Amino acid sequence: MTIRETVTVETWAEWFKSVDRLQVTSAEAASDYQQHLLSKYRKQGLEL
Repeated sequence: MTIRETVTVETWAEWFKSVDRLQVTSAEAASDYQQHLLSKYRKQGLEL
């Protein structure tokens, strides 16, 4: 692995660690997002 690749891997690893510690603000927000995605896909004619 080159130095650049090593730095990239380490940078992504740090990012994943920091994101993994984030808390979800509410289940309602997640549900709203899921409904938004379903609506978006249905408007495009996709069925899930």
